[in-house]
Amino acid sequence: CRHDRTAHIRMDAQRTLTPGAPGAARGASILLRWLRQAHFRAQPGRTLASVAAVAIGVALALAIHLVNASALDSFRHAIATVNGEADAQVRPAQGLMDEGLLDIVAAVDGIAVASPVLELTVHPEAREPLPLIALDLFAAARITPALMPQAAPGGPDVFEPDAIFLSDGAAAAYPESSILLRQGTQTIRLRVAGRVPGAAAGQALAVMDLGAAQWAFDAVGRLSRIDLQLAPGAALQPVLDRLGPLLPAGLQLVTPEASEQRMSNLSRAYRVNLNVLALVALLTGGFIVFATMSLAAVRQQQEMALLLVLGAPPALASRALLWQGLLVGIWGSVVGVAGGVGLAYLLLNTIGGDLGGGYFSSSAGSLAARPLAIAGFGLLGCATAVLGCLAPARAARRLPAAQALRAGSEETTLRRFRHLRTALVLSAAGAALLLLPPILGLPLAAYLAIAAFLFAGISLIPAVIRAALGPLTHLAAKGLWRRPLAWLAVTRQKQAPASVAVALAGVVASFALTCAMVIMVSSFRLSVDDWLGKVLPADLYARAPAALQGAIDTPSQRAILAITGIERAQFLRSTDMILDPNRAAVLLLARNFEDRPIEQQLPLTGPALEPPAGAVPIYVSEAMVSLYGFSVGSLQRIPLKGESIPVFVAGVWRDYARQTGAVAIMLRDYRRMSGDETVS
Repeated sequence: CRHDRTAHIRMDAQRTLTPGAPGAARGASILLRWLRQAHFRAQPGRTLASVAAVAIGVALALAIHLVNASALDSFRHAIATVNGEADAQVRPAQGLMDEGLLDIVAAVDGIAVASPVLELTVHPEAREPLPLIALDLFAAARITPALMPQAAPGGPDVFEPDAIFLSDGAAAAYPESSILLRQGTQTIRLRVAGRVPGAAAGQALAVMDLGAAQWAFDAVGRLSRIDLQLAPGAALQPVLDRLGPLLPAGLQLVTPEASEQRMSNLSRAYRVNLNVLALVALLTGGFIVFATMSLAAVRQQQEMALLLVLGAPPALASRALLWQGLLVGIWGSVVGVAGGVGLAYLLLNTIGGDLGGGYFSSSAGSLAARPLAIAGFGLLGCATAVLGCLAPARAARRLPAAQALRAGSEETTLRRFRHLRTALVLSAAGAALLLLPPILGLPLAAYLAIAAFLFAGISLIPAVIRAALGPLTHLAAKGLWRRPLAWLAVTRQKQAPASVAVALAGVVASFALTCAMVIMVSSFRLSVDDWLGKVLPADLYARAPAALQGAIDTPSQRAILAITGIERAQFLRSTDMILDPNRAAVLLLARNFEDRPIEQQLPLTGPALEPPAGAVPIYVSEAMVSLYGFSVGSLQRIPLKGESIPVFVAGVWRDYARQTGAVAIMLRDYRRMSGDETVS
């Protein structure tokens, strides 16, 4: 029956593939479908491997994208809750600002409401830190109504000095009727008086009356920000132009969108790296499809040659391979999309929306499954599979039919993949790309360099195999034939080096990328270990949690120094300062560097410079050079206690803990300029 069916198909092919014959197009379509089905029936294992490779790549890339999108959506919702309907905000670049500015701001023409806000981070005992927002409830009702507290029936009033209100997310973490907070060396007990029903789902925060929070946390007369709502019909920019000259130095006028932009910029590098690592799996899947379809091309080329002799169009072989690759991509994308959505849901409910990065304080809410994103990753999987088929499709089309009918034509087809010149060009291109600067703050050229080196390595496989065949052939001639399996393996490689090279493409791609990531992670761990040995040399570290960052006063410092058994204690004062409203805060570290050389206390990347006479020296992390241009030897200005202070960049140090930037300054210089004697 099989013989009769094959003969029937051959007669149909000869009849319908004759140029100009009726039904030629339909006959070609029938033959393509027949070839696809025959390929899948003959090689189900290879086909399933290709489908699985594409599916894994699509699933990982889609899952990470969906988790990142869901986390950003949740963060935007949380920021919108905190900012409410504010059109602009007045914020200090560092520390807190004077409450007296509220009257100046409220009197500006075009401002309808000015709402004072005190933002703190409180530290419940044995619990995670909790954001606390203190509001003038009368003004906040017009700008941030979602933060308005709701008192529990029979509970204390919202204006009670020890009343605190929790969002649903915070109430789940703090179910007790009272919360014990640490403020420096003191403890504060607050009563849970109700809830904040308007907070975003899963958002953990607490709300207090402004006056009560100022008294409780020793911040009387101090504010974190002033939310502004414009009068109806007032334009934002003219109002800001009128307000700007009235504000003292060290204050910034920002829009609420700046908070979202800061977080997006902060986590962008982390998100991009995760996406690139996920696409590595998809790239490896493309090489596996390439290897599978290349071997399929040589197995089918005699049948294709016979069809060409019978009158099939020259593009039949390439069209058959492209259709097979497209079907692999479609199946892999369907499985990958389903797996990616399920994996994203699992990651959101186990690891969280930041995927371990620590950028988002609240867990991501519902899964943000956008149809366009899902369709885009599905099309990306299909495109990867089709691109993996392009090279074998072109090679199959170029081989003459008469030559394809001969024995050994498989090697002739696959030998076209040997591109030593292409490998050299790609290697040179990769080296040149490494020299390019970041594009839009991202190392896009470096990613392209990695791809260029990978493709160059794949192109060099045939040359490497030829170089290795010499010793193997010599070994086989010396008596390896007594071991039949080893002799057959060497002989096979000698007779068909191109087939071996193509089969190795997917293995080399996956193994090379795995080795690269292992080396990268191992190198980073060693670098961090050396860095920790220099920046954390002490036997014991102590930090008193405080809402306002300053915790240990002068008497407490003297008491610590007097403890028996302490040879030396070095005090540190850390505080945040904002140099750019669209970027995250920079950490200012005030330390006592006089007792030892600065090279022994900070991992400097070069020699420390002597500052000019009268200049205040600072030492900046590498991120400060990249983000703000604080190059060594330059004169810069930093905000400190409401003033812009001129400083001299005396050195650059390596910092793995803060990608947003850090500045180290002498503790005596900090105290002299700020008047702050406390330490953290």
